Amino acid sequence: MRRTQSGQAGEMMTNVLAGELGGAPYRYLADWTDRIAKGELPHAKPPRPSGVERNIVVTTWDWSDDKHYLHDLVASDRRDPTVNAYGAIYGSPESWRL
Repeated sequence: MRRTQSGQAGEMMTNVLAGELGGAPYRYLADWTDRIAKGELPHAKPPRPSGVERNIVVTTWDWSDDKHYLHDLVASDRRDPTVNAYGAIYGSPESWRL
């Protein structure tokens, strides 16, 4: 329950999990967390990428801190990707309140 109450969307997630779904997901999330803490691993090891999938490069970087995060990231206008070449990158915080 503590994990789903955190962050900007915590209230919304709590309302859905506890209210609309009657709290049932908490039992499954708790069981999953306990199994992982005891060292449980997936039954089958996923296959390593092969073929063209091995050619992908993923770059990630963190925004903000443990209690905040940005939901969307934009560096340009998708309709004209060269409009902001080498320009600033903008992040949009998640907000469920209008």
